[in-house]
Amino acid sequence: MSRFNDRAKRVLGMAGSEATRLHRDIVEPEHVLLGLLTCGGIPAKVLEDSGVKLEEARRAVEAMTGHGDKVEVPSVAPAPGTWTIIELAADEADLAGEEIVRPEHVLLALVRQPGSATPVLDSFGVSGDLIRQRLASAPSGS
Repeated sequence: MSRFNDRAKRVLGMAGSEATRLHRDIVEPEHVLLGLLTCGGIPAKVLEDSGVKLEEARRAVEAMTGHGDKVEVPSVAPAPGTWTIIELAADEADLAGEEIVRPEHVLLALVRQPGSATPVLDSFGVSGDLIRQRLASAPSGS
C-alpha cells in the first residue's frame, strides 16, 4: 500500500465506507467499484461515460452482496478478493512502467479479475475491454 497515491488510498477508504453503509464488515471488490465512483477523477468519468452511475451501482451491489444485519459496524477488513485487487493494481502499475499506483490501476485490476466487480459492470452492459479502451484514451494523472 505504500506505493498507492493518496487518491488510490482514498478509493479504498471510500470502499470501506460503502461496505459500512451496507452494514457489512468485509470490503468486497464490488465496494471498491463504488469507491472509484464516489472519488471522482478519471476512473469515475470512464465508468460514468460507460453508463455506470453511482446510485444504480449501489443498488446493483446491494442486490449482489446483500445488506448486512449488523446495526453498527465498528471496523471493516478487506475480503481475500479485495486483497487480490490491491495486488493486481500494483501489478497494473508495474505493467505501465509506473512506480505509483493510481485509481486507474485499481479500476484495471477490477476488470482484470473475473468475478470481482465484473458482474456489476455486466449488469450495466459494460465490459472490461470497454473500460480498458476508454482508460487508454483518457488523459492520465490522477
